[in-house]
Amino acid sequence: MADDLKGFYMSANGLSIQWKVRMKETRIPVGRLEINTIERLTRIGCSNHNFSVKETSKMPTLLDMNVDSDEGEEDTKSPKPRFDHRSRIFELDHCDGFGKVCYVYRNTKPGIPAQTAEVWFLDRGLQWHHLAEDFMSYYRLVLMHIGLPQWQYLFTDIGPTPQALQWYHLYCPTRVGTSRGMSERLSASDSHVSSPVNQPDFNKIQRGKFERR
Repeated sequence: MADDLKGFYMSANGLSIQWKVRMKETRIPVGRLEINTIERLTRIGCSNHNFSVKETSKMPTLLDMNVDSDEGEEDTKSPKPRFDHRSRIFELDHCDGFGKVCYVYRNTKPGIPAQTAEVWFLDRGLQWHHLAEDFMSYYRLVLMHIGLPQWQYLFTDIGPTPQALQWYHLYCPTRVGTSRGMSERLSASDSHVSSPVNQPDFNKIQRGKFERR
């Protein structure tokens, strides 16, 4: 385990912060900042090619996602994480089911301790997107985005959903348009063809924030 992640777990066993906005008498959950406890720092994938699956089974496994790799190129360095012995992947955040933030050791070899790790985002299509070079850089990203929903998709070509994007305009407008996916949505919104989008009443939200209990 790298020194920055080890130092984090020595000071706190994970992180879990949720915040809500108040609209009239209703509290709506918006932000969530979470890093798994060390007990939930679970391994994803496998350390070797041997699965406890019968050879006659036709069920797909994570190794099927490595179809572009050649068996004769095991020692070739891969630019992205792999689900086999070439990477050691640990889940940092389950992201409410729309992906996984992972702590990844790449280009590893069996029996040899891993040296450096990076933080990657695995989307629901099982595609990898790089987030940070180390844990502390990722931790700063978590704080900078204040746990807004789907902020990890800012680092993909998909971008957050239109519903999540509304909260960015209110609480984190400087991040709007920073990803290719969001830029495409903004360009589409400028065209004459547009689809109706539910808009939150920001006046009600602001009244709820400053209303005395």
